[in-house]
Amino acid sequence: MNVIPFPVEAESAAIERAAIQIERKDAKAAGRWWQTECRRLHARFFVIGFSDDECCAIVDRFARAVQAEIDRRADQCHGTPGGAA
Repeated sequence: MNVIPFPVEAESAAIERAAIQIERKDAKAAGRWWQTECRRLHARFFVIGFSDDECCAIVDRFARAVQAEIDRRADQCHGTPGGAA
């Protein structure tokens, strides 16, 4: 059986939640929270049956989507054009 997950980079609510959590914490707390979140996401897909490499790729895509959301929110906050249409 071939399992195809819904792409994590399309999980907009989870991406926005992660960006907000990171923004609200000081750097040390944000780092700890982010590490826990990435481990949780990795474990979620590993339990389903994805290989370690596949899980790492999923976490990487999610991390890039969260960083893009943080950047978008910062641009929006500072009045820089280029946010979502």
